Amino acid sequence: MKVMNIWKVLKIEKSKDKNRIKAAYHELLRVTNPEDFPEEFKDLRQAYEEALCYADEPEEAGAVGGEKDISPERMFMEQVRTIYNHLSDRLNIEKWKDLMAEDICYALDTKLDIRNRLLTFLMGNYRLPREVWQLLDATFQFRKSKAELCELFPEDFIEHAVIHGIDNDIAIDLKLFEGAQNARYDWFISCYFKAVRAIDAREMDDARALLKEMQESDIYHPYMDIVRIRIYLIGQFFQQAREIAEMLYDQYPADPEVRLYMGETAFYIEEIDIARSYYHQVLEKEPENFLALYGLASCLVKEDKFEEAKEAFLKVLNIYPNNTTVNSDFEYTNKNLAEQYEEEWAKDKSNAETAYNLAWCYIQGNQIKEGLAILPEVTPVQHRYSG
Repeated sequence: MKVMNIWKVLKIEKSKDKNRIKAAYHELLRVTNPEDFPEEFKDLRQAYEEALCYADEPEEAGAVGGEKDISPERMFMEQVRTIYNHLSDRLNIEKWKDLMAEDICYALDTKLDIRNRLLTFLMGNYRLPREVWQLLDATFQFRKSKAELCELFPEDFIEHAVIHGIDNDIAIDLKLFEGAQNARYDWFISCYFKAVRAIDAREMDDARALLKEMQESDIYHPYMDIVRIRIYLIGQFFQQAREIAEMLYDQYPADPEVRLYMGETAFYIEEIDIARSYYHQVLEKEPENFLALYGLASCLVKEDKFEEAKEAFLKVLNIYPNNTTVNSDFEYTNKNLAEQYEEEWAKDKSNAETAYNLAWCYIQGNQIKEGLAILPEVTPVQHRYSG
């Protein structure tokens, strides 16, 4: 960014008043979502960072961009920016270790300033491997300082970028990118996640437009083809989706997302055993993977194994209780299972286990009165739902 544009971006006059700079930044932050406007957000973040640097300079240092000595803090942040913008360096933990070992990160008179400058930078540049986030946390104690940081920075950023980054691997494998070292990888990642959200919302025109943007860029990532698979599956072009999945599996057989969509495409072409196998492979690495858990439950429904399917959907709901699709499929499964138990009980009303199972289905299906009405008719027995 050209220094002459800093104050224009922040929409204030040139100032050394940090409170004024921060107020302008936070006001603009409300309408500049990094996922929706990644480039505008980066400009805003960089303008904020440059303005704070200007505010820290002595009066005699001159205006931003004038002739002056470069402060150690500013030099440090330039190193951060250089590492981040070079993909192989961004992924190289040794580069970050060398940087975090500098005295400026530990000296009492600079540590907090460096921490805050770093977090300001990371607000627009947070696509880092988990091990890098953990190194930064070990250096600056982000987690221990969470309450303080939420006063200085947007809480969503601290919770969903910083703490989440420390605790979780990034959702897109950065090592799989192909392109120039300084290509716009963060822009591509933003497009990818927008496409995922568009597909989830069944906004297919938006999803196709975002896919086209990614395809026309000078960057490749296999998850771009997973977007294609999802678009084909929703359009019921199952064979085309399967061909793309097989191509990806040939190149990236160990990637959980690729395995997942081998399972998904197998499911849609009715190869249930194959689908189940891939879902299990995914869950070996990611035990709470939603689509794999949901896929296993759906396989059981396809096979009319409603009792096992119900247990599988309950497992998914224990982790994702508010998912409307899973709740709807659970209701469908529970209704079909209740019909099976009704037939069994009609044949033998002395079977207490069947009666309790049927009563429980009724109760879980919000037919409380019907469920309770059955219970007095049978002798209590110990069964899996009791206790």
